[in-house]
Amino acid sequence: DDIRDEGLKQQNEPACAMRPGDGDCIVCFFNDYRTVDILGHEDAWIGQAESCDAANTWTSRIVPGHPNHLAPIGTKFAADPRAIALPGMVIHGFIGGFRDQDRGVIAVQHWLENNKDDFDYYEPGLNTIIVDEGTEGRFIDKPDFLFEIDESEPQDTVTVSTVMENPDLGTITREYPAGTLYAAYAVFTGSQSVKLLVKTSPDLGVTWRNKTTKLTESQNLVTGITMTSMNGTVIAMWRQVLDTNDVDAIYFATTSNGGQNWSKPTLLGEICKVDQPSATFSNQVTFRTNDFPWLANDGKNIYAFYTERQGGCATGTPKIVMQYSSDGSTW
Repeated sequence: DDIRDEGLKQQNEPACAMRPGDGDCIVCFFNDYRTVDILGHEDAWIGQAESCDAANTWTSRIVPGHPNHLAPIGTKFAADPRAIALPGMVIHGFIGGFRDQDRGVIAVQHWLENNKDDFDYYEPGLNTIIVDEGTEGRFIDKPDFLFEIDESEPQDTVTVSTVMENPDLGTITREYPAGTLYAAYAVFTGSQSVKLLVKTSPDLGVTWRNKTTKLTESQNLVTGITMTSMNGTVIAMWRQVLDTNDVDAIYFATTSNGGQNWSKPTLLGEICKVDQPSATFSNQVTFRTNDFPWLANDGKNIYAFYTERQGGCATGTPKIVMQYSSDGSTW
């Protein structure tokens, strides 16, 4: 599936992961526009690049599922990649759709370690797994993915068989650490509202449970959602913007039983909106600051990062700020 980037087309919004136990091996996914001038594509897809010599050299390609692929997913474009590295596998999650239609998908792919002399550690499976589908009036956007590893002793495993894209590799069957894979995403409905949904998988995305949990629904959600997990608690966080009914604020919800039940949305804190006009172009240009929060953890604390004005909503200085919590409850 070697579609060379001969025109040095634009690439943006990267998502990267490092091979567990091997910090020299990095795999990245990103929106890639090398396909826009190719007959049958004519739109953006997702590119993949990897380096296993500490970023000295890289290989690059387009991921499976595109319109000219042996196993297309049936959409015109793909975007919003995410990457999760496990021992033996990288899980790549993304959305696909059409520019002039709401129908589309949220999907995952399995990229397996394949140690070779040329250090090309990761090879994709042939088939892309569909998590959820959009329809007319139901557009899927801005996903995030999280894998919560099983921490029992002894640790359980899950067996996954992957039909590889490279026919020389055939079907690879391996055992991986067990756990729960979460997919969180926004759905725009015909009523102009936005729902934030979460689905879970017990087998690394091969199958998905029928239950879909709605975390919240509003007309004023900034749709990016972020997740992290620590000590058995998974936390999801998102941004709501100001209008006559809602405050400008950061909210979160948690689960401690593998996504079976989630808490009600909890206010992390109200914030001061940061949109401001350019000094040069008056109101013609504004800085895009209705942005998304981001979660991370170091095993001891969960960290939430977001933007707001500090020093007053009218004249305060825009800053990136942080709150942290040791339990996902008290900040």
